[in-house]
Amino acid sequence: MTLGTGLVGASFGIFVKLASNSMRKIPLRREPWDYPIFMLVGAWVGYKYVALEESLRERVNEKRAILDKEPVHLGGVLTTIKEAAE
Repeated sequence: MTLGTGLVGASFGIFVKLASNSMRKIPLRREPWDYPIFMLVGAWVGYKYVALEESLRERVNEKRAILDKEPVHLGGVLTTIKEAAE
């Protein structure tokens, strides 16, 4: 749960709003109050993604333990190098 994932999510939220306005061929800044809303929602999703990824890894490892396979240690799209090294 890092600042980086929040920034990626916020960037994605802004991109979604810009793409939406662009596809509808309306001015990009037509509803300016939507940008902070989309940014906050995107940052929240980016922040929560790391916890979701960790819980998924734990569930997969539980299933792999039942099947007598070695656990998955690394992985994830938004894990940092420091987290991956541990």
